[in-house]
Amino acid sequence: MGILDAMFYPGVKEALKQLGGEVGGEFADGGLFASNKVRVRARSWTITLDTFAVFRGRGGSTKYVRMRAPYVSLDDFRFTIYRKGIYSGLGKIFGMQDVEVGDPELDRDFVIKSNDPSKARALVASPGVRQLIQHQPSSYLEGKGGGSQPGEKLSQGIPGGVGGLHFREVGLVKDGEWFRALSELFVEALDQLCRIGSASEDDPKASP
Repeated sequence: MGILDAMFYPGVKEALKQLGGEVGGEFADGGLFASNKVRVRARSWTITLDTFAVFRGRGGSTKYVRMRAPYVSLDDFRFTIYRKGIYSGLGKIFGMQDVEVGDPELDRDFVIKSNDPSKARALVASPGVRQLIQHQPSSYLEGKGGGSQPGEKLSQGIPGGVGGLHFREVGLVKDGEWFRALSELFVEALDQLCRIGSASEDDPKASP
């Protein structure tokens, strides 16, 4: 992604360096073939921010910024949360069903899918998680547990037994305040996953 960063994200390396300085994170230069990244440590978790592009033939490309954090997974709880209309082309996600959580604003504005509806409701029962999700204008938040599937490869190559929390948004890198709000969402969501028995506070000893 280093070459692609330069082609499709002019200035992204400098933006990530600046952001890393603002949030006290570590900037990782991806060189020619890997993404430039910013990493921050939040207790036992490592949160990584980078960019990527999805190419659409002659239609050009869609640019995304994403945040990821591996965690020690205790079950196979999986979920996606995204605003209605933003990612409406996703269609059905295998093994998941639509979930209504009983919060009028959340049910009105967001699509929530999960392989475990009761745990999905428990996840967003946290006022902090709900509030932080609602403050993101075009977010796509995904959690993939792996504790009961030891041989499976999860997204981004994370092995079974280590889950992954993922966020992506159309657009480019923003400022430190935006990064801190996203990091707070990740920590709140990870804390809640621990409370409901789907994650452990142990260090997963993995990073994207």
